[in-house]
Amino acid sequence: MTPFQIKGIVFDMDNTLLKSNIDFPAMKLETFNYLVASKLLPEDFPAHEHTSSSLMTHVQSSGLWNGQLQKEIWGIFTKHELLGMKDAELEPGARDLLQRLHTQLAMVILTNNSYVAALAALQYHSLDKYFDYIVAREQMEFMKPSPCGVYTILSRYKQIAPEEWLSVGDSWIDGKAAQDAGVKFVAYRGKLAEMSSRGVVPAGAIHHLSELTAFLG
Repeated sequence: MTPFQIKGIVFDMDNTLLKSNIDFPAMKLETFNYLVASKLLPEDFPAHEHTSSSLMTHVQSSGLWNGQLQKEIWGIFTKHELLGMKDAELEPGARDLLQRLHTQLAMVILTNNSYVAALAALQYHSLDKYFDYIVAREQMEFMKPSPCGVYTILSRYKQIAPEEWLSVGDSWIDGKAAQDAGVKFVAYRGKLAEMSSRGVVPAGAIHHLSELTAFLG
């Protein structure tokens, strides 16, 4: 394949760099129940079509949305994140890849996790030193699948054009956020059929992080 001319990489964290133990179904169920109880969603809302973050993005457009509701939901998320990231192991090849690339490219984390949970997980494995910037949900107006977090990165690195970035993640929400901001996306052990159903067209797909170097010019 012909490598891309890349100057920066946006890494998702859960199940991309770290093997997340976050109980995402439990997080989504608690979030959904809270939103229903708060009259922000009807009981028959198709929650199965959403992640916890896309549920939140959906209701942020509601006229009932306010800072207190956001604080309560973020509290639910953070509780599950801190539990799930405790003792999380690295994905195979993660450390080797980061050691190889961090002096060559701009390296950024983009995660829907809270900043405190993301930083704690990275520091636990001494990975934080490899990243120039961490964008967690506090730095985004809307979480992935919104492109807001990617735009935050692009605005910080004005010297790097969108087409000179590569985004890597396991989920369709990672791909959607990147794609909508004009950034190429590589799926890591992703569900390609689900991505396709969401309109996400990865520039490539890998099953081991070492394969990512084939995309770098």
